[in-house]
Amino acid sequence: MENVESKVLELVAISYRTNKEDLTRETEIQSLSKKSLQMVGLTSLLEETFGVRITYLEASACKTIGDMIDKVNEQLK
Repeated sequence: MENVESKVLELVAISYRTNKEDLTRETEIQSLSKKSLQMVGLTSLLEETFGVRITYLEASACKTIGDMIDKVNEQLK
């Protein structure tokens, strides 16, 4: 499997309909969109891809993509 960071960046790009190349760990998720439906979609993709359980509240607490990557890595341990 690709490394976690690269895959999360790809899934964020898909969920928020943006280019992966424009995203970094420091990108603030809220700057991409304030629509909660996209966050729900992202959490579903993360759960399906990595086999982890991330609640909407946990995902919403992530301010940056880096926070989301760290959350996935934490769940994979």
